[in-house]
Amino acid sequence: MKLVSSQLLMATGILHTAVGAIELEQEVAALWHNGVIAFIDPNTNPSHRALLWFFVSGFLMMALAASYRTLEAYDRLPRSCAAWLALLGLSITVPLPASGGWLLFPQAALVFARARRSVPRSVTNTLGDLLECADVVDVKTITSVVAVRSFAAAVLSYQPGWISALYIVRAGLVRLLGMTQDSLPGKPQFSAQTLPCAPGAKVGFFQVHRADDSSWSCQADERHLCAALGVVEDTSTPVRRLHVVTIVHYKHWTGPLYFNLIRPFHHLIVRAMLRAGQRA
Repeated sequence: MKLVSSQLLMATGILHTAVGAIELEQEVAALWHNGVIAFIDPNTNPSHRALLWFFVSGFLMMALAASYRTLEAYDRLPRSCAAWLALLGLSITVPLPASGGWLLFPQAALVFARARRSVPRSVTNTLGDLLECADVVDVKTITSVVAVRSFAAAVLSYQPGWISALYIVRAGLVRLLGMTQDSLPGKPQFSAQTLPCAPGAKVGFFQVHRADDSSWSCQADERHLCAALGVVEDTSTPVRRLHVVTIVHYKHWTGPLYFNLIRPFHHLIVRAMLRAGQRA
């Protein structure tokens, strides 16, 4: 099941309110017995004020979650939502470190990671079907004299020993997360003429998504996530500019866990592949 920010925040608000009701059971009983009106006054028991804090902040988180749900129905949450969540977490954890405010920081990170980023128009026009509701969109742009198909062939053929070793490490990681991996691919050797271009054709872990004179893309659909890799030429500029795009859709709670563990290696591998493509 895909992690949804509004659901996580709603669960946090419910948990916060429930913990307050359990921890301050006697105060809840007094509230029920004596009534709500004037339950809090300047001379009241400090624990009564604590009960008010639990209930008001819990309901505010639930109300915020309902607002997030409305935004998520139309698009991804903006990064400002991540900033406000992080600020809320700081306002709780700084004066009260031993609290559940720490739960808000990973949620803020999730909103930030999914927030809309500026994607070049050529990428949007070419890979719009893959970009829809994507959880991760990473675009790296270079200037190159190499045509798209030659560049993509060189990128996919780049598999030195250290990348093969990372594939072996990945195999162990996916098994720990309860997933399976196909047999490790051999070192591919593609050229502009032999690069598979028919939709659905197999390319290592991937299958070809689309191919034409100005773009080439492939995707892999696994149980925990769906990942796509594309090379798109920006034809609006006088020099040849290529966008190398990574797109990820999470399908299971293990998806973000897995991808964020490998994210540093992902950037390392893609940059190495870019250099290999330029050398083509």
